[in-house]
Amino acid sequence: MTTSLVRKFRLSVTADGGNALRRPAVVAIGISLFLYGCTTPDDVNRVAREGNRKQMEAMLARAGANERGAKGHSPLHEAALSDNVDAAEVLIARGAKLDIRDKDGNTPVHLAARANSLRVATLLLKSGADIEARNDAYRTPLLIAVDFDHAQAVKLLLDSGADPDASDERNWTPLMFAAEYGYLDVTKVLLETDAALDATTPHGRTASDIARDRGFDEVFLALRKRQNK
Repeated sequence: MTTSLVRKFRLSVTADGGNALRRPAVVAIGISLFLYGCTTPDDVNRVAREGNRKQMEAMLARAGANERGAKGHSPLHEAALSDNVDAAEVLIARGAKLDIRDKDGNTPVHLAARANSLRVATLLLKSGADIEARNDAYRTPLLIAVDFDHAQAVKLLLDSGADPDASDERNWTPLMFAAEYGYLDVTKVLLETDAALDATTPHGRTASDIARDRGFDEVFLALRKRQNK
């Protein structure tokens, strides 16, 4: 480990009040630097998940903001999964690509929607991330949020301008998925928008048909109540 790297690591620990030494991720990074004198993409991703602003800045002084780790995730993907808004802010300021894709075609907004990471999702969208990005399964972040029953993320995305009727490759809309899984809270959030109640699957079934056939009475009644208005 070079003298300059030793000094930087000691300064980052001191600035954090010694707390960094209690974090396995940061200790692992320090060991990696000591043994190899370099920083791996997975080291950067660990800090993006668990580190604070100063640690993220120190890491990016040695590594790029868009390198992918073993899982195919960039640091911004990892920050999105853990809702680490401090790390995400640093990454974006250092040139992290807002719509970078992982091996499944997911952008950081997709992963924020999956993890219900509301702070990072808000930051990404305000920074200009594509709210209608499609992953390899042709799903938007809104469809992902619905799939994981995250009503808060669904509301955030809709309030930010997401298309409530954006369908997947089978032409299933968010409302159809909510009906399929019996997600009442998500259904109610979607019904606050102009989500199409008469949209049909390729087999001619509406969301209310799906809820009725699946036996989700509360979801079915909520849909029929809206239809009868």
